[in-house]
Amino acid sequence: METFFQNFTLSDWKDISIVFQGILMICLVGATAYQFSALRNENKKSRTHEMSDRYSCDPIIHNAVRVTRNAWIDGDIFKNPDRYRDELRTVLNYLNALAIGIENRIYNEEFAFAVLQDVVRIQAKRYLNDRTFLEKTFPGITEGTWVPLFRLSRKWDERPDAGFLPKSAIESPTKCEVQK
Repeated sequence: METFFQNFTLSDWKDISIVFQGILMICLVGATAYQFSALRNENKKSRTHEMSDRYSCDPIIHNAVRVTRNAWIDGDIFKNPDRYRDELRTVLNYLNALAIGIENRIYNEEFAFAVLQDVVRIQAKRYLNDRTFLEKTFPGITEGTWVPLFRLSRKWDERPDAGFLPKSAIESPTKCEVQK
């Protein structure tokens, strides 16, 4: 009794072997590509985590945030913006670097949004939306300064899963009194 496989010649077996090797190679290349993609995504998350940790762990950024927040709360940042220029520049530059990294796909936007959405949105609304304040604080400022941060803030504001920002987080309790 002859079996199906006995009808194959040596040349047929050679062809079958080449086809199976090709299929195996395609599977291996696909698995390798998947592994590299997963590794790249994991590295992106790691970089984003490190960047978000800087906001609260880096002493320079932490101090700048604390100083500008306190000055904003008591209104002194509007009375004496020169006094807070370096701290404010530090905070805005940090957030702008995050925005640039997200635009260039260096950081994972979903992870950054989950961790820093309130920070980005509040800081941008407090300082970037008031052109008069910016020009007073940073004489000679150009239109292109902090544009990536502004775009990211607007983009995150429009997301349906963006959290609610209370007016008290954006509008200074003493700003109206100070500007009169």
